[in-house]
Amino acid sequence: MAFQINEIINFLIYYQFIVIPVLGGFTSFIVILTWYQVRQGWRFYFSKRRLIKQLQGKYFEL
Repeated sequence: MAFQINEIINFLIYYQFIVIPVLGGFTSFIVILTWYQVRQGWRFYFSKRRLIKQLQGKYFEL
């Protein structure tokens, strides 16, 4: 196990000019996907609040 960890560390050090931009790109991709999910969640939340307001108004005006 220690041998594998040493190999991984050596790989990261030796290829740092490739690994760091790849990790940065991956992180940016994850942030963009997370942002889209947050926006979708807020859209869903506000649409349900709007629907609840419409339904409450409809049933209380009877």
